[in-house]
Amino acid sequence: MTPLLLPREPGTTSAWLDVVWPAPSPPAPAEIRGGPATVQLGPTWTPVPSSLPQPAAFYQRVQVSGLTPGSRYLFVLIASGLPVASCGLATMPTALPQVGTPLMMLTSSCFSVYRDAAGAMGRAALRLPATAAPHVALLTGDQVYLDTPIAHFLLAFHTPTQLAAEFTANYVATWSQRLPDGGFGAFAASVGAFLSGDDHELWNNAPSVAPHLPDTWFGAGRALWTELATELFNAYQTPQRFHEIELPPLSVRIVDTRFSRSGDRSRFMDPQTLAQITGWLANLTGPGILALGQPILGQRTGPRGYISDWTLVDYDQYADLARALSLVQHDVIVITGDVHFGRVSQVQLPNGRKIVEIIASPMILVDDRAGRKWRPPPQTFPAFPIPGVVSSPVSVGPLQKFDNQFATLALWAEGGSVRLDHTCWLVGGDGSNPQPVPGYSGRLN
Repeated sequence: MTPLLLPREPGTTSAWLDVVWPAPSPPAPAEIRGGPATVQLGPTWTPVPSSLPQPAAFYQRVQVSGLTPGSRYLFVLIASGLPVASCGLATMPTALPQVGTPLMMLTSSCFSVYRDAAGAMGRAALRLPATAAPHVALLTGDQVYLDTPIAHFLLAFHTPTQLAAEFTANYVATWSQRLPDGGFGAFAASVGAFLSGDDHELWNNAPSVAPHLPDTWFGAGRALWTELATELFNAYQTPQRFHEIELPPLSVRIVDTRFSRSGDRSRFMDPQTLAQITGWLANLTGPGILALGQPILGQRTGPRGYISDWTLVDYDQYADLARALSLVQHDVIVITGDVHFGRVSQVQLPNGRKIVEIIASPMILVDDRAGRKWRPPPQTFPAFPIPGVVSSPVSVGPLQKFDNQFATLALWAEGGSVRLDHTCWLVGGDGSNPQPVPGYSGRLN
């Protein structure tokens, strides 16, 4: 592993940088150059995972400030006077740009580094046409698969040290992947990202028991797995579970729906965050984007959820979220993934507003048995009666792709409205020639 400098959560005048330094010890001194002023790294580094006899890495999270809105930066990590890592990011503009200069957002989910030895995903993203190159990335979960390779975890117990070492190796392989003109790590260092997690940042169907994973059969095992996975997620991805972006007239919320889930399926986010989301939906002054770990358009899973994966629809909080969405006074785009196919669906609400759900998944499919199948949405939202929610019809667009993919959203302002052009990009064999497939295009009010 080489040192990593990972760009995170760009704002208009500041951004976060995650610095991950390999064992045996972090550098002294070290600094980050590229902003208005050099940022000195402090002496305090957090070991990850902390439970290993010798941590595999150390990290710091550094905020760089005084940046110019809507500008691109290249940051360089310097240790002992030498450059050891770099990353690029673009700060957010103070408002959504006008037609001709759209804000480009890349979004997707579900990346298995062990199925991408060629670095295809990163190569495809880095080879996008200049007009589609992302200013920011929004990744909605399963950026790692900690419970793979499945044969290794299937019907076997592991010691805490084994789990810590194997999870760390997975993270290192994912975020360090750099190949000639490709690699997920190269892509990840090229664009500021907002990230949320899903079950494979923990284990399949977390926090519930996974019948095929003995390490999850008992409470102590699930607690240990969660502790280790959370440490790594915080270090390599983000410690934030909720993000807010304001780009007038567009408002964006990105919320993690996995790390706060309850085993009794009462909640998929903490109550305070749910209150923030429902309040935000009720008070939108323009179009909104809501990014979630799983789709909102679906049927209840039923008994198979005990062996597959419970979805948002299966949780008590879904009723509150569906109620808030059904009452919005402005159009809302829901961005999500998880299900290993691309789809665009639209809900026509009784008040004339619409909800458009865009699914982008997978970046690289973890296992052929876990995908290669497209599914339509239910005919109504919600798909079952919820008190206080009027059933609304759902239509589905022609995008029906289950190939490896990601999406770009071109966003610009038209007065108080937002124009959106969504494109699905098929990664292909080695990512050298990503193929565009038209998705959703429309005006949001």
